[in-house]
Amino acid sequence: LSIANDALLAINLDVDGLVQEPQMCKAVAYYGQAYTLGHVGMFYDKGYVVTHTTDLTAEVPMVSYNVLIDSAIAICDKAIAICNASTFTIPQSWLPTNETYTNVEFGRLVNTLAARLLTYKSRTKAENEANNWTKILGYASKGIQMDYSPIMDDITWYDFHKWYQMRDGWGRIDMRVINLMDPTMY
Repeated sequence: LSIANDALLAINLDVDGLVQEPQMCKAVAYYGQAYTLGHVGMFYDKGYVVTHTTDLTAEVPMVSYNVLIDSAIAICDKAIAICNASTFTIPQSWLPTNETYTNVEFGRLVNTLAARLLTYKSRTKAENEANNWTKILGYASKGIQMDYSPIMDDITWYDFHKWYQMRDGWGRIDMRVINLMDPTMY
């Protein structure tokens, strides 16, 4: 999240015009923001919405998972709008798939993320029934149309979550288990 925020700040402060393809960089950074905030909302009950526009000198309020995911969807919409309005090709080295992505293909990836976050947002039967399935279908119908299989070669691209979980003493107990032991923990 901090890398995406730093990238957006750098792009916005690029007074000398040194950033090449700023729209592409913004789309990828917004995707990083949305992915991170959305996954915090999926894994935790509460968290912080911190973007490149957040005033870090003031106290940042903790918000519910619904607010986190809704914020991620709003950021997805920004990335999608950039993809729809711009033409670019994301270099092969930017994503762990050994492929380049055009603005259209990347927009499809962002739409897929939005559909996934909205679908997985519900935690109860009532929330699932209240889901806006028309909106989810709208994102999904504009989603990826190819295999998306990230390559984890343990050299350039790797999954630290799996790596740390295999190391003695590094595995972390799921917050749901901790909450069962101490309901004040979330």
